[in-house]
Amino acid sequence: MASATVRVLIEGTNPTEAFDALVDPALVQFWFPYEFVLEPGVDGHLSFMQAGWEQPATGIIAAIEPGALLRLRFVGALAGTATVTLSGQQHGVLVSVHHEGASDGPACSDLWERVLARLKGYLEGKAP
Repeated sequence: MASATVRVLIEGTNPTEAFDALVDPALVQFWFPYEFVLEPGVDGHLSFMQAGWEQPATGIIAAIEPGALLRLRFVGALAGTATVTLSGQQHGVLVSVHHEGASDGPACSDLWERVLARLKGYLEGKAP
């Protein structure tokens, strides 16, 4: 099993605003690049499907620390545990994703890079 770590600095925002964009389905719909299901809260179900996948990535929200941490446990296409951390910086927020247990580390990194790029575009007011 492989791991992947991806980071992005999002300027002009704060950890609370970035966290809300990650967990509120009404906000996620504006930036997330794939069709998704998200039930907010610990033990909430989530799933999404990327073109070319034979099965969706499905899982649960395993842990939440508002404005600081989101831990997701996946089965299927994205099996493993993804820990998203948010850290306030002088001009914005650093969002990091560390995904453990992925079957394909480079593909996992590519996926999270696309997701974080869309989140950055949304929060910085650019077209996703």
